[in-house]
Amino acid sequence: MKKLYINDYVYIAFLVSFLCLGFSMALSYITSAIAFLTAFVSIFTCKKQVFTKKKLLYFIAIISPFLFSVYSLLFSESFTKNLYSIEKLSFFVLTVFSILFLENRNKLNLKTILLIFAYITVILYLLSIINGIIYYFNTGSFFDHKYSNSFLEIQHNYLSIYGVFSAYILLVDMVKSKKRLRYVINSCCIFLIIGFIILISSRFSIILIFILTASYLIFSLFDKKNRRNSLIVLLLGSFASVFLVFSTNTLQRFEKLKVEDRSPRYSIWRCTLEIIDKEATLLTGLGAGNAQEKIDNCLITNSRKYWVGLHSHNQFLGYVLDFGYLPAAVIIFVLLRFLYMSISCKNYNFLFFLIIILSFGLVENYMRRRYGIFFYGFFISLFTKETFTQYSLKNEH
Repeated sequence: MKKLYINDYVYIAFLVSFLCLGFSMALSYITSAIAFLTAFVSIFTCKKQVFTKKKLLYFIAIISPFLFSVYSLLFSESFTKNLYSIEKLSFFVLTVFSILFLENRNKLNLKTILLIFAYITVILYLLSIINGIIYYFNTGSFFDHKYSNSFLEIQHNYLSIYGVFSAYILLVDMVKSKKRLRYVINSCCIFLIIGFIILISSRFSIILIFILTASYLIFSLFDKKNRRNSLIVLLLGSFASVFLVFSTNTLQRFEKLKVEDRSPRYSIWRCTLEIIDKEATLLTGLGAGNAQEKIDNCLITNSRKYWVGLHSHNQFLGYVLDFGYLPAAVIIFVLLRFLYMSISCKNYNFLFFLIIILSFGLVENYMRRRYGIFFYGFFISLFTKETFTQYSLKNEH
């Protein structure tokens, strides 16, 4: 076994923190704290210059949601609520700092880190299935979406997003790897991911997973060397399709979109837009911790009190609601800038991750929960760091 550097242990601690999300939020925070401390030791004892101007600029750009949360203290009605939101995002800042400024001196390369994350996600799925079986024997309920959060430690839509990204990682590894055992293992993992995503009926992830498998099928068909891969992808797609057609639970979930009373997002988005129209200005919003009360009041006024407590379910509307139009535009510009970087560097891992984040942001406030904050912070800084290396290699040649 190769000797690991101190930087490797930083990545290992973060990956363990992802695993801990499946059974203990407290333990996840503790392992993240270990990663922070290890990273700080490595960064501040490094003899090379780590705080370059370019990295500092990108660091500021990435943590802009945190900076605007601090800025919103100036106009926030409730200092305490706003402070709670800032406290949540502080771990996001530490995660970005720990990875972005870490020296490129590690045995674990990006491919290995991504694969470990994918297999950790599969472990989380297996743990959830075991919990689900136990829950079924205790209650008699399992194959119904409304019971899913009773046996999932991670909220089902975030767990599904982890699964979609992991399925992509495993598919890429299948295409590039020539090892038969790897094909078998990855195929089984992807079968598990697709089946479980459909089982817990995460509509957004079901759509993404179908687009992913269909895209790989199309691209693989044009590659004569990967006809076997095409067959595997076709089987995956067929497997998922069968589950989708025969799962009444999933069909009912999609049917709910047609009826406003059964789908909270329509009412919440309408209320959010009404509040933005009345309260948001070019430079100010309600503040990072004050929007929820306004949304709840609007829902009650519109006889939708059963949706009280649910956030705006759109990250970009949430930014406008919290900070105002200009700060929200800055954050969106940063994401679009990263999108341009990923395309110009042909970094398809980064590109697919950003597609997930941008599309997921249309239906969820991922910066409101630890699951989303950690997922976004870890990978955005990891891929941004990789683009620095790619740009450096280009300049050398």
